[in-house]
Amino acid sequence: MTVLLAAGFVAVADDSSATESFELSAKGDDYVAVGKTLTYVLTYDIDTSLPFKAELLDSDGNAVGKVSPASDSLSPSQTSVSFEVTAPDTAGDCYLKVTVTKPAETEGGEETTFVRTAYLKAVDPIVLSVTVENKGDAQRTFTACFYIQDGDDWIRLDDSEQENITVNAGATRTITYDYVVKDVENTTFCLQAEGAALGGDIVGLGPDHAHTFYKDANDYKVIEYVCIAVLVILLIVAIWIFRKPIKNRGKPKARR
Repeated sequence: MTVLLAAGFVAVADDSSATESFELSAKGDDYVAVGKTLTYVLTYDIDTSLPFKAELLDSDGNAVGKVSPASDSLSPSQTSVSFEVTAPDTAGDCYLKVTVTKPAETEGGEETTFVRTAYLKAVDPIVLSVTVENKGDAQRTFTACFYIQDGDDWIRLDDSEQENITVNAGATRTITYDYVVKDVENTTFCLQAEGAALGGDIVGLGPDHAHTFYKDANDYKVIEYVCIAVLVILLIVAIWIFRKPIKNRGKPKARR
């Protein structure tokens, strides 16, 4: 893309014939929890140092989140530069935009800009929550991990592993995990102990005690809000019924 500035006139041309090359992509997943960071990499082939600017934009083109480095120069002795991109605090579709500028080679010549973009999705984590109970007569300590059901299989969420979970005799404990997924669907999950012989003392573990989270329900708040709304409506109706005045029609007229 070539940009010519003269007396306020801007002309845009294709940069496909340029000898420089640039490619921008995520290093791994292109989605992350709101407020968290992903790494993106710009690979390039240039023969002279070129300045660049990087910014994260939402679907409306507004600057959001944070990018580091936000500006610097590309070195011809290198072939790539990494960006640490912090997602905004609000879930939604975003894109990383990197603009590289090549100055005009001759006086009065055209300045060339190379614009590359890469998708990023900021998502609200889904809070998986399981409450277990120790029905034994001794304190138990174990390591546990969350599993997601995929058809007939159970998929281990490796980074959900939690060590030294201690439950006192006769007590309960709630274990939670922030599950980050790009496209949410209704899914069943469970908590399983890892490498521990707990017998039947700890209740709430395994597929027999599976739970389900629902699409677009973050920490089940959508369901909670719906239930609260229904209760409020029923309360208003009940108050209206009981406060409705009863008309006094007097005594019935006696027959003549």
